[in-house]
Amino acid sequence: MSNYQDFISNVAIAIIISVIIIISPIFIKDRTSQMLELQYTTKKGRALFKTKVAAGVMAAIIVMTVLFAIYFSLYSLNHTSMFFNLPIYLFTWFEFWYDVTFFQYIVITVLAIYILGMVFALFSMFFSNRMANYVSLIGIQIPFIIALIAVLIPYLVRRLMDLDIPKWIAPTSYTVMALSSVILVVLLWGREKRKDIVM
Repeated sequence: MSNYQDFISNVAIAIIISVIIIISPIFIKDRTSQMLELQYTTKKGRALFKTKVAAGVMAAIIVMTVLFAIYFSLYSLNHTSMFFNLPIYLFTWFEFWYDVTFFQYIVITVLAIYILGMVFALFSMFFSNRMANYVSLIGIQIPFIIALIAVLIPYLVRRLMDLDIPKWIAPTSYTVMALSSVILVVLLWGREKRKDIVM
C-alpha cells in the first residue's frame, strides 16, 4: 500500500506539471506575437477561443492518458495484481472511510488525478489568457504548483479515503475546484465576446 501511495503521488505530480507545461502557452502565444487583432477580424475570430479551450481539454486528456499508460506499465513490473481483489484494509494499518478493493482504490486515485489534471488545465488556460508575458505566466502558477505538491496530492490523492481526514473534504474540494475552473473559463468566454479591438 505504501509502495502504491508513493508511486501514485509521484505520478500525480509528474502528470499535472506536464499538463500545465503543455497547456500554458495556448493563449499567451497569440498575444506575444500580436495575433489577436488579426484573429478578431476573421470569420472564425472570437469563436477561436472555444476551439482552443476544446483543444486544450483534449490535449490534457491525451497527455494524462499516455503518461498513465507509461507509468502503469512500469508499475505492472511490481506484480501486485495478486492483491487487486483484496480489500485495502487487509494489508495496511490505516483505516478508510470506504470498503474498497485494491483495484478499486487504484481506479479512484486515477480518476482523482484526471479531475485534478483537468482543473489545472483550465486554470492554466485562464492564466494564459490573462497574463501579459511568459514570465508573469510562470510566476503566477508557481504558488499553485507548490500547493499541488504540499497539499493537494498528499490529501486529495495519497490519503483520499483515510479515516482521520473528514469524509467531506475530498468531494467538497474536488467540486469547488472543478466549478471554479469552469466558471473562470466561462467568464473568459463572455469577456472574449465583448472585447473591442484596440489598435
